[in-house]
Amino acid sequence: MKKIILTFFFISSLCIKAQEYKFDTMTLYATKYKQIEFKQQNYTNSNIKSYSMRISVYGDYIEAKIFDYKSRKTHYFKINDIKSKNEITLNFTYQNSYNLDTREGFYPKYVYDFETVEENTDFKKVKLNAYKNSKSKKSIFYFDLKLKPNDSNLFHAFRLSCIHGFEFIEKFDINENYIVESAKSVTHDGQIIEHTLLECKKIDLTLKVK
Repeated sequence: MKKIILTFFFISSLCIKAQEYKFDTMTLYATKYKQIEFKQQNYTNSNIKSYSMRISVYGDYIEAKIFDYKSRKTHYFKINDIKSKNEITLNFTYQNSYNLDTREGFYPKYVYDFETVEENTDFKKVKLNAYKNSKSKKSIFYFDLKLKPNDSNLFHAFRLSCIHGFEFIEKFDINENYIVESAKSVTHDGQIIEHTLLECKKIDLTLKVK
């Protein structure tokens, strides 16, 4: 098995204080929609929900984006992988930063609830309902979720990977120590979208942004 080493290159004036981001968890989700399947890798901090990082691969080109919900900034990195016989080294090089589109304005009055369907020591099945406002009784969309007990709450990793339009809304959370193992939703035109957790592992990565 090849060993993966994460490194980071950061050049800045010593008089400028750098923003530091620490990541301790990597998740990889697969999404299937209309016979098309794609994967998305995300890095998160299990104790801090105000930022996360998405890794994207485009052929031989690899990039990373840190989404900082508190400062409303996106930080962009280029990644170079250096391969040797027994290890792969990933070098993160800071490129630039720009304002974050939170998308929260698209759904300003939506409210949510989690309805428990089945629960035991190994998993918990819940139905996630979204309503147009607090007075609505009929949900406008829903997710069937299978949750796995975890030592910390990693629902935000699923939200960032799989719930388009709600990725950056911090208040949208289950507030329990679970990780989403699988999920299924139905679009307004009847199409089924399925999400599956392929991998979750502990990491130790710190990146700095000037």
